[in-house]
Amino acid sequence: MSDPRDSSSYSILPRIRYNTVGGVNGPLVILENVKYPKYNEIVNITLPDGTQRSGQVLEARGDRAVVQVFEGTTGIDVKK
Repeated sequence: MSDPRDSSSYSILPRIRYNTVGGVNGPLVILENVKYPKYNEIVNITLPDGTQRSGQVLEARGDRAVVQVFEGTTGIDVKK
């Protein structure tokens, strides 16, 4: 059995990709139609220009997740 402190036992790739930004408010992004969002999960957000931002799920309820973006939300657009 692997040691839980061994970083090689953790996945470094995102589980699933989504293009469902429902809203942006300050450092928070609301993601919709998310399958199995997990509280405290670290996420990567890829912007249209290819740059990436990291964030953390603060709330997971049903198929919605509220994510705090660490590097700011400038450039993150709501898709309609």
